[in-house]
Amino acid sequence: MFELTLSSGTKIQVAQEDLETTMSWTEAQNHSSSLMDGWRLPTTGELVWMFKELHLNGQGSFHETGYWSSAQFSEYEARLIIFNKFSTGSGTITKQHKARIRLVRTVSA
Repeated sequence: MFELTLSSGTKIQVAQEDLETTMSWTEAQNHSSSLMDGWRLPTTGELVWMFKELHLNGQGSFHETGYWSSAQFSEYEARLIIFNKFSTGSGTITKQHKARIRLVRTVSA
């Protein structure tokens, strides 16, 4: 598990690895809601912070692909953050799309 301090001063814990399977946004939300101890999908800002602090430093075994964020764009679309080798991108995509999931939880606000 990794612990990061965000620019806001909030501390989060980042799961050591992605979930084993890709999921739709709704499946990912339901899965994280069923877990104990506050695990959840990260915000878009938290994903970008993980990219900068972990992925670019060779930590976290992130894949160069899209990761679901908690950001819902509409009833049918949600925000995806794409990890590339040297940068991130973002996109709004249908919630039925399957993407990777890296869970986080807030340690202190």
